[in-house]
Amino acid sequence: MLDIDYMDEYKVFTSSPDRFPDFRGMIEKLAAQNLKVVAVIDPGVKKDPKYFVYAIGKKHGLFCKEAHGKPFIDKVWAGPSAFPVFWKQDTRLWWGALHAFHVNSGIAGIWNDMNEPAERVGHRCATLIG
Repeated sequence: MLDIDYMDEYKVFTSSPDRFPDFRGMIEKLAAQNLKVVAVIDPGVKKDPKYFVYAIGKKHGLFCKEAHGKPFIDKVWAGPSAFPVFWKQDTRLWWGALHAFHVNSGIAGIWNDMNEPAERVGHRCATLIG
């Protein structure tokens, strides 16, 4: 199983070019040895305007907001991160399509991690809206 360290700066749907310069080749070599690779995916999307997943999610309103409409950003492994609004069909279709990264890499399975309905913010729990 590949934990979050396979990602580039903990950005979902990426692999580290430093630690895994030939990510797909590594997966293929392991498969040739009859080894199946499962990769962790976290729904925390690094808040980085240059990161395609964040930029698209923000542009299309696919991330959670707090009750007053402010974007819900919380710190997880990637640092400040946004969280997809999975109760919206558009978000589910978008998120599902992003898994092509794993499928095309030859990953045998995906472990969805950190799927809690809310993250802790300081000493309160945020009320999230879509």
